Amino acid sequence: MPRDFRPFARGPPAPTAKPSIPKVIRVSKPETHQSRKREDEDMSESHGVWNPQNSKFYYCSFTVAGNRFNGSTKLASKKEAISFARRWKESEVEKIKKAAADGAVSMTLIDAVTRFMREVGDSYVKAEDYDIGFDWLIDKIGPHTPLAEIDDDMVARLVALRLGEHRFGRPENGFISKATVNLRVVKRLSALLGRARKNWKVPLPAEPRWKSHLTPGQRRVRTMTVAEELAFEKVAGDFWPLVLFILLSGLRRRDALIRWSQVDYEANVIRVKMKGGRDHEVVITAEIRALLDAEAAAGRHREFVWQYTRQCGELSGRRAPIGYAAAMHRFRRICREAGIENLTLHDLRRTAGERMYRATGDIAAVSKFLGHTSIELTQRYYVHVIPDDVELRMIATAYARQVMRERALARETIH
Repeated sequence: MPRDFRPFARGPPAPTAKPSIPKVIRVSKPETHQSRKREDEDMSESHGVWNPQNSKFYYCSFTVAGNRFNGSTKLASKKEAISFARRWKESEVEKIKKAAADGAVSMTLIDAVTRFMREVGDSYVKAEDYDIGFDWLIDKIGPHTPLAEIDDDMVARLVALRLGEHRFGRPENGFISKATVNLRVVKRLSALLGRARKNWKVPLPAEPRWKSHLTPGQRRVRTMTVAEELAFEKVAGDFWPLVLFILLSGLRRRDALIRWSQVDYEANVIRVKMKGGRDHEVVITAEIRALLDAEAAAGRHREFVWQYTRQCGELSGRRAPIGYAAAMHRFRRICREAGIENLTLHDLRRTAGERMYRATGDIAAVSKFLGHTSIELTQRYYVHVIPDDVELRMIATAYARQVMRERALARETIH
């Protein structure tokens, strides 16, 4: 692990005299409409400084690291009160920085990750994916690094490091995509530090500007062509039913690995839990029913629907469930055998959505079919206009023009 990436040790700052701050007094603002309006205007113009009724002194109010400070400045001059409020706020900021540097009020990365997973992460559908992402971050940043030391410089170096790594550590797989880096580095850390600041009240004076670290990338539009589907089917063997099911249902890989308990023949639906824990139902069409019946006839597993026949080892010839990782590896191997390049299992979900859209033109139906929370999401990521679509629409437009011309000529002949 690259030791030079870990933050440099920081010694405690030199002791400084504590600023003389008056005792904080919470003041109830006057209740009359006119006085409230005047004080609100004064505060907006004077950086949180106002003069309450029946008081010769100005008061101030500000927030530092989620903590609210307010009280009397003991000053009758507005200009001096503003200057005092500014000095007071600066002193509180310095206190937070010093405390974070000393580790007095901060939290280490390993403690934060442990608490995050216990409170929310373990309940996520992709909890395992969160664990893998956090393991990488802990390895590169250091488990005992305080959250307060995670700043823009560190995040920028993490992003650059991750972009230079290969998928699964193999050069032949190419570099990790920008979208993956955005998700597993920037967004994971953003979620972790955001919860630490908002829920656990951990001061983060140097919290990164997360949006500035997101790497723009070209949106993936790859789909499976009909020719590729036919080539894949020829060599897929007993893996083909799962692939066809994804093309018919539009489900993600994890959701497509269904159990018999999810199949409701009476209601004619398959019930799944989608990303975010949302409920989703897949209608059992005639084609899907035929796939289910064939799997049951081939030797129904007590729990899982999709199975394959082992080709080697002591259990050769026996059927076993297709697992999450195995599905990905077998798909890649079959793509190589079929001569198909740059196609992923998730591209099949996009293919299903696009085929429905081209067949129906109903974007709302496609959005519901894919289980999206909004039509905008479907339009942005799953529905793309391809050259064939353009050609068909050009033909339709030319035909419509011809019909309108014929109608216009007919009217002229009548008159």
